[in-house]
Amino acid sequence: MAEHHKEIIESCLVRLTDVIDFNIIRDHLVQNKIIDTRAARDIAAVGTPSDHIREFLTRLMNQPHEKFVTFVKCIKPEYPHITQLLGFDDDVGASKNAAVVDGVSTGHLFQNIGLSQDKTLTVRDALVCQPGPDTVGIAWLVIRNILRTYADVWSPIDASEPLSEPYPLMNFAASAEDVVNSIFEQNQDQFNPVPTNRVHPVDVTCAIFRSASNQLRQLLTGKMFACGLSVPLFLPATDAVRGQLLLFALSGVTLDWRDSSGSVQTAIAPNTRLPVVTFLNLDTKSTVSKTTILNKVIGRPTPTFSSNTEASGSRYSKIVNSGFIEIAWYLHDGDKMASYPGSVAFVNARGQLMNENHRHFVARISDMVVIFLDLQTASRNMNIGTQIASIASKEVILVMDKSEELVRGQAQSKECVRVSLNNFYHNISSLSKKNVQIILSFDCVTLKTKDNSTLAAELQWRIKSRVVLTSTATLRNICLNDTKICLKFVVDEMDESCREGRERAGELFKILEKRFDDTADREEAMKIQLLWRQYAGVKTKRQRGQGLETDQSLEQWQDSLNHELAEIRQKQVQHSRDPKTTIHQLLKIVSGFADASVLNYVMNWLRIFLDEKSSAILSGLRQTYTDLCGSLRRAEDSGRRVGESTRTVTESERNADIRTQIAITGDKIMNASLGPEHIVRDLAQVYEASRESSRESSCSDAEIDRLPKLFAEQLIAGERLEILDGDAGHVPIIWVQAIFSNLNQILGDERVLVVSILGTQSSGKSFLLNSVFGINLPVSAGRCTQGAYVQLVDVGEGYRYRYILVIDTEGLRSPEARTQSVRRDNKIATLAVGVSDVTVMNVKGENTAELRELLQIVVHALLKIKVVEKRNRRCVFVHQNVAAIDAGERTRQGHMQLCEDLLCVEKEAAKAENRDEFESISTIFDFDQSADVWYFPDIWDGTPPMAKVSVRYSEHADRLKTSILNSKIDLPENDFLHLSEIGDRVRDMWNAILANDFIFAFRNTLELTLHEGLDAQLCAFGQTMECAVSREFITTISPRIEQCATLDELDSRKLELDSELDRLLTEQLDACLKQLVAFVESGEHPGVLNKWLKQSEEQLGKEKKNILEKTKTTVERLYQSHRATVAFAAKTEEYYKVMRSRAEDLTKRVSTPDEAQIYNEFISEWDGWMNGIRVEGRSFDIDDVDSKGGTINPGGNINPGPISKFEQQYKEEMFSIFQNFCVEAENCKVVDFILNRLSMKIKVEIEKSIARDILTDLCAQFQPKSRLVTSLLRYMGRKNDFALYKTYFSNPESTARQFVKEATHDYLFGDDPTAEQNRYYDMAVVKLDEYAAAVYEAVGKVESEPGEEFLSWLTEFSNHLPFHIRLSAIDRRTLSQWNMSNAVNFKQILADKSSKLTDSIRSYFAEVGPESVRWHECEPYDIITDRCWGCRQSCPFCSAPCMHSTRRHPGAHHALQHRPRAVQGVYNSQTNELLTDICTTAVASDNSFVLSGATDGVEYTYKRYRAVFPDWEIPPDSDGDVSVYWKWFAATFDEEIVKSFSEKDPDRKYTLTIPDGWKYITWPNAEASLGPV
Repeated sequence: MAEHHKEIIESCLVRLTDVIDFNIIRDHLVQNKIIDTRAARDIAAVGTPSDHIREFLTRLMNQPHEKFVTFVKCIKPEYPHITQLLGFDDDVGASKNAAVVDGVSTGHLFQNIGLSQDKTLTVRDALVCQPGPDTVGIAWLVIRNILRTYADVWSPIDASEPLSEPYPLMNFAASAEDVVNSIFEQNQDQFNPVPTNRVHPVDVTCAIFRSASNQLRQLLTGKMFACGLSVPLFLPATDAVRGQLLLFALSGVTLDWRDSSGSVQTAIAPNTRLPVVTFLNLDTKSTVSKTTILNKVIGRPTPTFSSNTEASGSRYSKIVNSGFIEIAWYLHDGDKMASYPGSVAFVNARGQLMNENHRHFVARISDMVVIFLDLQTASRNMNIGTQIASIASKEVILVMDKSEELVRGQAQSKECVRVSLNNFYHNISSLSKKNVQIILSFDCVTLKTKDNSTLAAELQWRIKSRVVLTSTATLRNICLNDTKICLKFVVDEMDESCREGRERAGELFKILEKRFDDTADREEAMKIQLLWRQYAGVKTKRQRGQGLETDQSLEQWQDSLNHELAEIRQKQVQHSRDPKTTIHQLLKIVSGFADASVLNYVMNWLRIFLDEKSSAILSGLRQTYTDLCGSLRRAEDSGRRVGESTRTVTESERNADIRTQIAITGDKIMNASLGPEHIVRDLAQVYEASRESSRESSCSDAEIDRLPKLFAEQLIAGERLEILDGDAGHVPIIWVQAIFSNLNQILGDERVLVVSILGTQSSGKSFLLNSVFGINLPVSAGRCTQGAYVQLVDVGEGYRYRYILVIDTEGLRSPEARTQSVRRDNKIATLAVGVSDVTVMNVKGENTAELRELLQIVVHALLKIKVVEKRNRRCVFVHQNVAAIDAGERTRQGHMQLCEDLLCVEKEAAKAENRDEFESISTIFDFDQSADVWYFPDIWDGTPPMAKVSVRYSEHADRLKTSILNSKIDLPENDFLHLSEIGDRVRDMWNAILANDFIFAFRNTLELTLHEGLDAQLCAFGQTMECAVSREFITTISPRIEQCATLDELDSRKLELDSELDRLLTEQLDACLKQLVAFVESGEHPGVLNKWLKQSEEQLGKEKKNILEKTKTTVERLYQSHRATVAFAAKTEEYYKVMRSRAEDLTKRVSTPDEAQIYNEFISEWDGWMNGIRVEGRSFDIDDVDSKGGTINPGGNINPGPISKFEQQYKEEMFSIFQNFCVEAENCKVVDFILNRLSMKIKVEIEKSIARDILTDLCAQFQPKSRLVTSLLRYMGRKNDFALYKTYFSNPESTARQFVKEATHDYLFGDDPTAEQNRYYDMAVVKLDEYAAAVYEAVGKVESEPGEEFLSWLTEFSNHLPFHIRLSAIDRRTLSQWNMSNAVNFKQILADKSSKLTDSIRSYFAEVGPESVRWHECEPYDIITDRCWGCRQSCPFCSAPCMHSTRRHPGAHHALQHRPRAVQGVYNSQTNELLTDICTTAVASDNSFVLSGATDGVEYTYKRYRAVFPDWEIPPDSDGDVSVYWKWFAATFDEEIVKSFSEKDPDRKYTLTIPDGWKYITWPNAEASLGPV
């Protein structure tokens, strides 16, 4: 806009020249530094007066825009109509030119205090505990002061000044001249203009409220009011926006006062009907500080409005001045000696109200206007009467001040005052004189200014005597019904979202009004809540095992309760879907919100509407209650005077009736308070009922499903959320979990510090949390919090957690809940302590009796939680309202007394819980005497309702916040709860609280989840070690052993392998241990995992030992087998010599023997050799020894066995050698032998390689063990074969092995084994191509020289082959017996024939199927089952297998789903009824059992099963939503179960009664209960 002022001056130059006198405004121009003294002198020297102003305006056109704005403002007192002279309307922002002139350029102000004009601050931004890079600066410090209700709000402004010595000491040792000079310099420095980078509180306030969202403004106004400060009512226009009226922001201020009748009135500020007195200036020449006088008129001991002479930082010049309007209240407390007879609102209009719209606004809202003006100036202003009339339409008080002109003419002062008063009185002749009062701020004769107290006292008296104590309309109605105000200003309530929120809230309020009635409409409106309370009662009954009939089994009893709960949920769903019902209308309105911002406005407005309605009703009810109590007291006093003996029956009945009415009225008072939380409760129940119904019907309502996200966004925006329903006394678990699940999705899975507070009612818990964290929990006398609420606070960067979750609880020992106080208090305390990391115990004063009661509750809760969860929590004790004068003595004495009380209570709690291991407080929770006991002063400074929050109280709260944020909790960084875990933690705690035995019933879902992850990791580590040994060692054993041609080489190789195996496993174990430590430390909760670390390390050591022993067995087996082969080969050497000798004899007898002759000669020797070998006890089936487990005796000899295929093969080889001796062999026969050997080795290696590969794939498919078991249970369920289940019950591991075998075959060969191709064939072909390529490469690489020895060529060729298929030393020695003389020809024949190698092998694998597949070392499904089955233990009650994937696992055994006892054949000996009781239900009951096979008849309670079976963990189930699979099985095969056990014991006539609920479980339900596939 800066570029327009030149155009404005040029267009108005003639008019300005005719009207403005340069000599009149000259001093103003110099003082405001628009021109300097020299320029003023030069301009005055030019021509006529018209030339003077023309010259000045010409120069002004070339000056910056700010100079033009300053010029217009500084001449307004002399020329009030300057804006009209410039050619546009006086309305700021009504045109482009007006915005340039009246608008204030505030960009540098925002930047100077750390704000941005382009960013809107939200509640979420303001609640961040610690400043970040974008939240530094004076404004943010002020915001934080306001939020924590620190009454010295403006202290950061002074703190921003550089530290210096304000009044330096004089050096009188210096010369007189130097001393005098220093005095002058000091005096001059003190009166120098303040540097421009300093800011005024008014500027900071304007900037903050300009930047803030409506919700943040509302929060800030409420906090500022609590600090005893004025709050903004109107923000002036800037160069960017029009002036803004803050009605919605004022809704954050709730006023309480007593009216003339003594009744307490409560209303939000815009809705009060209080008289408004406005203080304003009409010119700048008045020397009286308007704001200082106003502060004294209100009567607070500390300034309410920021004054130029009183408040911190207010000595700095203001950028924002004219147009800023703020409001404060004097609230009457009923004292007849008070300053005013009633409550009054005071408005302070900053600067000068020269704008017509501002004057109209003040006139409309004011019942009285106090105007400060200069007497001399006003006496010369002919239009002063019109100006005053435009501002004050009712009562007017004019405070007249003396001017400098009057002071200069002091000799004629009295006469001057008289003349000025006459002139002024004549100028205001148009005003109604009866409404005008004039006060002089000085003495007429001496011109001495009255002191502020005298002037304020006179104003107080005149206001008290003239103001009307009741206003006809509220501030909101006045403003919103005035068209000019709505058009000329921006009204925050007219914002589109705010207006829509008000409309929707109005619709909701009309619906909720029914709940205030005592008619049938109230019952309909409350139906969802009444059903919820029924649901809570039934669920508590089920959780505690109450109401079990003698003729009912546990499962039948539980089933009946589940049916009752389902019926209640169904009623809720039906009721919510009925278009005529209240809840359906509520749901329709709320689900229609496009985003959370509108919902935020709706909740704000709804709270306002409901509070107004509740206040109106409560006022009458409380008066009725008081009257009834008075009537009862008078009646009883009268009875005592008359005497009990003479009291009539009618009087007694009358007194009883009064007591009944008192009780009824008390209940009405409790039920009259209605807030937005009641809507949230209803919506939560609709959501829960919908979710549980959709679980049955597999359908859900999208509108209902989005409710948790809406309210999660509310929580993020700074609203609170109820987690414990104060009316039902129950936690809506499904709703709470959904809320935190959505929080996790929106914010990410951030770490959270949970802080809870406990204390008796009205001890200031909510107020303390508000002061510590800057939040806005509702506070009031009595029961302001019912149930438990949470609020999320962003901490910012630099801490071990990102958010604080604050839990505010209702007061313990509340009289409203006296009938259920003890149990209710215990539930609240245990929930709050169990979920939190830090618990603040709040006590009012040093009431030791109250503290001891509180300690008994909290220490019991802490002890119970410590038993089930081995981590410490921190407890902080806060004593409020402790006198400061003896705080030190109280602290020392208090510490000692507190420690004694703690120790005493701890011993009592440990004895009550039968826990002797807790000997001191430190074993239960973290407690530091010096850091965890706090003594706070009184909250209020002064007497309510005019009291403000004590500065010292806020300072203590800030130090407590720092202590909490830096809590030295014994937790690693990653061991704080995450947002995703809060819901589960609340569920676990609440389920355990509902049970009779918290310690037994608590089931830590977090620990179970972490333990399952650790178990899977240990299983993976074990598999990693085993795979590494298999890949790097086992696969090389056979080839390396086969290369040994002598026993010495073999023995040496054996030692080498043993050493290498031990080294390899040690390396693998070290690597796994490092990974285990890294897994624990980098996990989300290392503190929890650390307690299993040592056990896990021991488990890995045992795993290494098992693998070592198993692998050494394999090495030993292969070693002994090859040792026998080497020994046999040595024997064969003798046969070679014999064969060569016989061959020579044969060739001598027959020159060219034919094949028959050679064969007959060979056979004659062969039979003899065989007989000799058989006598020696040797077997030739080396292959059988390898693959089928032939045994080796200690002497190294193979035990005799059937002479099978190897004997025939060996016979053929020996015959070929003999034939070669007789007739020089052809190269092709040797080639066939080599290729045959290679073919055998390649086949074996491919088969072994496939086995290794599928082990990796299938182990991943079936690990951890729970995955294998669930897959098996799904398989059996789909088969629907009872015989398969019987096999599983008798031998689950064997059944699992058969299942894995079938799964392996399906994996390799598919559903159709006759298919031409399958995965097994494809895997074999890939590996075959690799080996074939290697053989071709080896043939090509080995060169053959003419005359080269065949054996040397053969050795080199073998060395070029892959390690696993190299020819063994025995093979090479066998081939050396052949008469091969020419290696060149042999190589060529081998190259030609090797191409046929792949064809034969490919054909071989094409014919392999499930029945013919060969597994050499061990069948893979045996290995898979052995690896995956893990722990072999089973449940001592139902024989369900333990789900741990490792045999020697840390932690207790646990099952996937426990089974009905009927599956094991357990029956009632009296009725022969097979029992349907399931372990998880039994251990939640008071039933007992006798050990199987015990003869002593000793009975043990199921709840104490750990005393008998300490290694098993069976979670108690009171919900009936576990073991769904086995319930389906029992209902499906009930007849087969009975028949099966009847066949075993025909003498008994077994029966089986299936609970009705089980019969409705379908296979999809049963399958889904096993978890995701």
